[in-house]
Parts: sequence; structure tokens; C-alpha cells
Amino acid sequence: MALERVVVSGNPEVSATGFGAAQIANPLLRDLYLYWADKWHGPYMPTRADIDPLDMPALLPMIYLVDVERQPLRFRFRLVGTRVVSWFGRDMTGQYVEEAQVWRYREVAETGRASYDRLYAPNKQGRHGSYQCLLMPLAGENGSVEMLLGGMQPTPSLI
Repeated sequence: MALERVVVSGNPEVSATGFGAAQIANPLLRDLYLYWADKWHGPYMPTRADIDPLDMPALLPMIYLVDVERQPLRFRFRLVGTRVVSWFGRDMTGQYVEEAQVWRYREVAETGRASYDRLYAPNKQGRHGSYQCLLMPLAGENGSVEMLLGGMQPTPSLI
């Protein structure tokens, strides 16, 4: 269940909804968002080719990549960072996003706008904990959203 949900755009200062990078509570997620926002080419969102893991080694354990499959619309984890795996107690690489979370992925894929959530969900021990989740679109060759770049950080102090 989401505690707080805010949508952000490609503008790192302030989006049309009045939300900016400064409102992302976790500094590592904020850095990830600013990295993604810096890769915009005018009005065109970044592509997977624009994202270089060597540019952000400290962020790699907390990021994940999700393929956007069309007809039917589904979301499959392509890569999951070690910190995310540790938090959930399993590697979701190759698996599809669970039905309960699809709405957030669908919205980012359809609107091309990033999403920032503060969530409360079970961890690998089955106890509930809070975490922050950042999900950003990446364009394919035709300009539509082909992949999602995500970042997740546990934040027990949110509750």
C-alpha cells in the first residue's frame, strides 16, 4: 500500500505538478533521478543506450531495469540490483511484475513520466517495512517507452 505517491517529470527542478528532485527524500534516489533527468535530449526522454552503469557504480545495488512488453502490456525484470534482491530475499530477474504493482509501471509506461513512491510492504522476513521507489521511463527506437529504470531504497524511518 502506498504511503505517498508523487509523479515527477523530466525537469529536475520542478515538474508541472510542482514536484522536483529536492522532494526525493533519499539522496541516492535523488542522484539517480538527476542522472536520468540529465540524459534528456530536449523534449526526448533518455534511451537505455544513454544510461551507462559505469557512471553510477554506487547506485548499481539499488537499481533495476524492467522491459515493457506490449500486446498484452506486461513488465518483466531484466536486471535487479543486489540490494533489492537482499531486501526482498529473492532475485526477480526474468520474472514479471506482480499484479498488485502493475498500475504504477503501466502509468509510467503510458505517460512517459517518472514516478516516486513511498511504500509499505513485506520484506524477506515477512515483516512489513517501508521503502522508497523511483521509476523512470526509457525510450526505444520509435520514441515510445520500451524500458523502465527503477531505484529502490529501504527507509525504516518513514513510518
